[in-house]
Amino acid sequence: MPHAYVIIFMMTVITAILANIIPAGTSDRVEGVKMFSGLGYRILCFVVFMGISIWYVWR
Repeated sequence: MPHAYVIIFMMTVITAILANIIPAGTSDRVEGVKMFSGLGYRILCFVVFMGISIWYVWR
């Protein structure tokens, strides 16, 4: 059985991924640009900010 911290971390990651991908596709469709055109930048920002947040909490 996984540790409680692992379960909480995985739930957080799944929620964050869904919170980033769904609005990205919706806003791209509304603005009339190519679907998911800015997704790479959003993923990069997510990884950087998540890394900084994890480092800050665990220091």
